[in-house]
Amino acid sequence: YRMTQANMGLILQAEATKSLHRDVSLGRVVFANGHVYIEDVRISEGPPNVKSNDLLSASQVVLDFDVRRLLFSDRKDLPYFGKIDVFNPEANLKRSGDGKWNFGDLFRGSKDGQGRPAVGTINIYNGSLNYADTGLPGHNSREKRPFSAEIRQIEGHIHLDSDRSVTWEANGEGDPKVVGSLHVLGTYESVTSRLYLKTDAEKLNLTALNRFLPKDQEIVSGWGTGRISILDILKKSKTVRFHSNTAIGRKRPSSLIFQNNGS
Repeated sequence: YRMTQANMGLILQAEATKSLHRDVSLGRVVFANGHVYIEDVRISEGPPNVKSNDLLSASQVVLDFDVRRLLFSDRKDLPYFGKIDVFNPEANLKRSGDGKWNFGDLFRGSKDGQGRPAVGTINIYNGSLNYADTGLPGHNSREKRPFSAEIRQIEGHIHLDSDRSVTWEANGEGDPKVVGSLHVLGTYESVTSRLYLKTDAEKLNLTALNRFLPKDQEIVSGWGTGRISILDILKKSKTVRFHSNTAIGRKRPSSLIFQNNGS
């Protein structure tokens, strides 16, 4: 048992690297009370053996550990680990101008869309997100500009299904110059590449919405509270539909629905 526990960190590290096709680094690993406690977890942005920045890091990860489910169950809908608690994670998410995410291949399913998930639910505690997007859509008349944001104090959960679809819900605090509190709810279907994202924001700097307006219209200043929903993004289509519902000051909420076909 001692030899197994001493080497388990290296075994998990090797298997995770093989499964994710990224370098995975694990610190101290401890088994106790049916759980695995892993310290100083790091997952690289690039492929194995290629120097790159971290895609994800965390001070500690706690997995529920069931040997029978891990080794002997052949149920494709049953994850290897039912739940993972992630403490103080920091994620660096990026999207290129052609719409490719730096984490997209992590959710790539099998040809038939089925495959046993590694984990069922991921719970996030005190997370941080650094987001950089050079493919964020905007109005056709405007020049595309990169978008970046930092979100801190993230609390939430992510659920992964056997078909590699993902659902998530989280709360966080944004950069005070751009946005205050955020609540995000979303789903991603890997088979159809369909995305639904709903974001509720408090104290949003309305100038951030200029990229969605015609070039001859400009929001000079202002703050608002409201919701923006991205209804779908289809892999084979450049059409993105938005719905915005925003309250400005004491005025009645205003609603805006618009479409960007990417042409």
